Amino acid sequence: MIRTIRFRRAIVAAAFVPAVLHAQQPVARFLGEWTGTLATPAAKLRLGLSVARDSSSGGLAGVMTSLDQGNAKIPATLALHGDTLVVSMPAAQATYVAVFDAAKDSLRGTFTQGAPLPLDMGRASSPTVRVRPQEPKPPFPYSSRDVTVESVPGVRLAGTILMPAGAGPFPAVVMVTGSGPQNRNEELLGHKPFLVITDYLAYGPVATFNLVKSMLAYPTTERIAELTLPTLVVLGSRDPFVSERWVKRRAKGLSHVTAVTIHGPAHAINYSHPEQLSNVVRSWMADEPIVDDPALPGRVQVFLTPAES
Repeated sequence: MIRTIRFRRAIVAAAFVPAVLHAQQPVARFLGEWTGTLATPAAKLRLGLSVARDSSSGGLAGVMTSLDQGNAKIPATLALHGDTLVVSMPAAQATYVAVFDAAKDSLRGTFTQGAPLPLDMGRASSPTVRVRPQEPKPPFPYSSRDVTVESVPGVRLAGTILMPAGAGPFPAVVMVTGSGPQNRNEELLGHKPFLVITDYLAYGPVATFNLVKSMLAYPTTERIAELTLPTLVVLGSRDPFVSERWVKRRAKGLSHVTAVTIHGPAHAINYSHPEQLSNVVRSWMADEPIVDDPALPGRVQVFLTPAES
């Protein structure tokens, strides 16, 4: 009798092993990093989903990441119903319900935040944040200081003040974000417009003013008139500051000036058309005819020679 009982227990225990293994397989399918793109009416947002095993409960734990909104982490609770994963995000009032596609090793589902939208996700090694090259990087040519300003009694507003270098006084611009959960950079969809605009206002106009001031202190036309050796003047056809008429008028009577126009560039030819500019300079230095290189951008035209001056 005792042997029979033991034998029956052994059979019962063995019968449960395949069932446990079968129940564990769907859980393992969802573990790892997932990424997908949610197409909303306003924009496309990349979302990342990290799924791990919850050591305390034995179930699943995870977090949703909005990669294009400052890598914002959205707390989530995960539940598994067969091959269906349900991701609940109460803080965002959103849910994501997806089924596992074994053939493509992917998730096919629906993201709902007011309105349902399709969202398919594939495996990824790790979610990446989109790089915004327009964001200013230190060191900055101005000082930055965090400040607080009293609003109504009991309420203080926090902000950042940027000060250009120098004694001042400087004109001031106050920028205040609109309604909604935004920071002082008005960060939205991974962009920081206030950070970019204030960086330009604190440095751009000041640097431009200083540059123009230095240029006016060193009048090129007067310097050319003082030269007696051969001189080459090169300008761009779209230059807003210097034209062919301007050069001809100021080079009148100067027998040592050769003037060339490169068609296409604006003022800073050395930045936009450096190869063609080098081609012109090399030809002039070698006392060879100045012609454009067909392989390079920008057609070259000589509009003033020493004989015509």
